[in-house]
Parts: sequence; structure tokens; C-alpha cells
Amino acid sequence: MANTVNRVGRVIQLTAVDTDWLLSDLGLSQSNIESIEFRPGATLDILVIKEGSATGPAIASLFSTSADTITKYLKGRHDLFLDVSDCTLSMGHSITIILGQ
Repeated sequence: MANTVNRVGRVIQLTAVDTDWLLSDLGLSQSNIESIEFRPGATLDILVIKEGSATGPAIASLFSTSADTITKYLKGRHDLFLDVSDCTLSMGHSITIILGQ
């Protein structure tokens, strides 16, 4: 299965993430990011998002202790990189990225 990515306006929705993903693949390098919402598929899911590449610094590390949505607010321009080798993602997870204006 491959990542499912949908964009509508300022909202990017990722589901079934099983391969690395880079925001600039959508032509949005160094975009203003408002927030990242992580809906885990199970408790103990982990989402790590880095700046630009697998070797970039982590800018969001989200760890679920329940099925509740976790929101990370970001300010400034970022080129988000999701390295699945740093994540634990169960079936049913989703990631929503809200772009700033």
C-alpha cells in the first residue's frame, strides 16, 4: 500500500502512510505551516516529522497514549519530511497538515 495524500486548499491529509514523504513533493517547499494533527491508529503510535530530510532535525515528535488527536502548532516556514523508519503507525492513523496563510 502507498501513502494516500489529499490536498484541499490549506489542508493536506495523509493516510495509510508506509513510505517516506516530503512536503516539497507537492511543490510546497519551505511552506508556512500552521499545525500538524496526528490521529493515531492505536495507543503507543509515534509520529516524527523532520526538517527537509532524514538527517534533518526533528521539528515534531508526537507520541500517543490514547486514540485522541494530538495537535502540534508550528510557526514559520518548513519543508516537512516524514521518515517512516522513525515512526510507529498503526492501521487507521491519519495526519492533517494545516498550511498557514
